[in-house]
Amino acid sequence: MENIKKIIGRDNSGRYRYLKGLAELTDKQQQFVKEYESKQNNHAKNQEYYKKVDEVAEQMRNPNKNKVQSVDASTLYRLFIKQFLIIEKKSFIADSQSIENLKPVIYYFARDNRFFECKNVMTVLNFEDRKKESTPSFDKGLLLIGNFGVGKTVFMRVLKSLFKVKSGFSFKSDNANDIVEKFESCEDAKQKKGFWSEMNRGILYIDDAKTEREASNYGKSNLLKDLIEKRYNKDLKTHLSCNFKEGCPNDIEAAVHEFGEKYGSRVFDRLFEMFNIVVFQGSSFRGKKPQNESA
Repeated sequence: MENIKKIIGRDNSGRYRYLKGLAELTDKQQQFVKEYESKQNNHAKNQEYYKKVDEVAEQMRNPNKNKVQSVDASTLYRLFIKQFLIIEKKSFIADSQSIENLKPVIYYFARDNRFFECKNVMTVLNFEDRKKESTPSFDKGLLLIGNFGVGKTVFMRVLKSLFKVKSGFSFKSDNANDIVEKFESCEDAKQKKGFWSEMNRGILYIDDAKTEREASNYGKSNLLKDLIEKRYNKDLKTHLSCNFKEGCPNDIEAAVHEFGEKYGSRVFDRLFEMFNIVVFQGSSFRGKKPQNESA
């Protein structure tokens, strides 16, 4: 036994190689070999998974490189499903509603031209006093509008986690109310400068727009109005999500017009330059179970 310990030491890989060279194994040794091989297989699968994540993220980060002809939206979808389970601790509910809502998001991040054909990507909105056109573009951010619990926040949270491995493609995220709280916690001019420096760089996703209160820090301010305008002036890509206007369910025009009511006409007009307007249909899937699970 001492000679065996000298050969294999405490390294499980050494012990595994030693045991694989024996003609006969005890039950305990066979169990060790089986468990070791299972762990190695799982590790290999995880390595392959994150390698694929890196490859897709690199393609998205550099979509115009000659070596990249297109991004495989199907691969991105499969990665999304796996990452959804990791982040949300439950399986993605792949029913007709959730798939239709997810399609434009996947196509957008994959830079797949099918994005422009999605029926829930708005190109024309008819308001009472005018018609506004919105030309879809991969250079714009996403404005996701829908009812509570239809996946807006969750989808973006999963994608943020999926691509954090590539800083060139990653985006920051924050809740509108949390942004107000961060601003209000600034105690001096230096901290406010740091706040604006952080908010005005990189790609930013703002969740629950239009729900935040007026900011108060030695005076009142319409903080998100200022933030959207500053990011517009700096030509920074921004993503937003919001619910339909209260009392106007499924009314996309009312939801978009509410931006003008809360943030002013300049922000309203710039929405169509800054964002692809995507409508999430259906009712909340919170509490639902995947179709392959028992009710």
